[in-house]
Amino acid sequence: MHPLPRSLEPLSGESLVSYLLRLGHRLGLSPLHLIRAAGWIRQGNPNHFPGSLLLDLPKPQAEAFARLIGQTAREVSALTLTQWRNRYPPIARSLPGPGRLMRPDAWLYVGSPRFCPSCLAGDGTEAQQLHGGPWRKLWHLPIAFVCTEHRIYLEAGCPHCGQPHDAQGHLIQRANDHTLHPAQCRWTVDAQTPRRKSFACAGRLDDRTASAGDRLQPAADILRFQRFLRGRLKTPTRTTDASEYFTDLRLATALISTTWPHGRYLLDSETAERIDSNSQKLHFGSGGRHSAHVRDTPPRDSIACGALLMAADRLLSRDDLSDLLSDLTRAAFGNPPSRTPWAVLLGAVRGPT
Repeated sequence: MHPLPRSLEPLSGESLVSYLLRLGHRLGLSPLHLIRAAGWIRQGNPNHFPGSLLLDLPKPQAEAFARLIGQTAREVSALTLTQWRNRYPPIARSLPGPGRLMRPDAWLYVGSPRFCPSCLAGDGTEAQQLHGGPWRKLWHLPIAFVCTEHRIYLEAGCPHCGQPHDAQGHLIQRANDHTLHPAQCRWTVDAQTPRRKSFACAGRLDDRTASAGDRLQPAADILRFQRFLRGRLKTPTRTTDASEYFTDLRLATALISTTWPHGRYLLDSETAERIDSNSQKLHFGSGGRHSAHVRDTPPRDSIACGALLMAADRLLSRDDLSDLLSDLTRAAFGNPPSRTPWAVLLGAVRGPT
C-alpha cells in the first residue's frame, strides 16, 4: 500500500465519513475508491461500505489507513466514535462481534446525521474554503440537537429534497460518486428522463440563508442542556456515571413517548406542544399503533428531540420519580408496570441483571 500523493489534516471533532468526503474531494476520488485503497472492503462485496467503520477501527486497519494518508493511527482512531463507547451505550450495542453483524442501535444516526450549515461552511481557512468544514462525529448521536457554537438547531434533512426520511441509511450515500462537494446532498432523487434512473440531489447543505428566516432559535435552557449532555461524554464525568445516565435518559424518554399524553402535565405548554406534534407523527407513521421500536426512537426533528430529552431529564430529577413512573405506566396501559410493553423495553435496553 503506497501513501497517497496528497493528504489532508483531520479537523477537530471530524468524523471518518467527513474526512473521506473532504480527502476524496481534494484528490478527485470517490469515497469508495479511498475505502478500497485502505483495504476495508469485504471480499465478495466490492461496493459495500461497512457502517461499523464509523464506530471503531481495529488497530491493523487504523494503522494501514494512517500510512495511506500520512497521519498517525491515533489521529485515524479519533475520527470514529470509539472514544465514547463506554460512556454512550448505543455505540457498544451496535458494534459487530463474533457471529454477529453490525446492527445500528435506534439511538445512533449512522448514515444520516443531522448537521449545522455554518459548520459545514467552514471557518474561512483555505482548506475549508475549498473542501468545506467538518461533518462532526457528535452529530451521529441523537443527543446532539443544537450547535452551541452557532446557537442554532441542527438541520434534520436537506432543505432541497427533504431527505433523509429515516434515521438510518448507508454510511455514505452514492459512495462511488467523486463529483460532489462534501457539503452537497448525496441523497438520490428520481430522474425525470428514461435514460437515467436516478441522480444526486446535489443541493448545498452549507447555505446559511436556507430556511433561516423561519428557523426557531434555541432558548437558553436548551443550550445549557446541550452543553450538559456533551459534558457527559468527557472527563471529569466518570465513565460509569455517564453510561448509567444515558441509559436512564433513554428509558425516561421512551416512557414519556410511550405513555403520551398522560405525562403532559409534567411539562410547560410550549414543550408539550412540540411533543404533541411528534407524537402525532409517530401515530400516523405506524398506522395508528405504537410499536416498541417507534417508542424507543428519538425524534428526527431537532426541536422535538431537544424538548423530549430535556423533559426526560427533568423527569429523572424528580423526588417522587418511583411513584410517578408507576402512575404513568398504569394510566397508559391499565396494567401493573411489570406486565406492560414498557417492561419489555426496559429489559431490552438495560439487559439481564
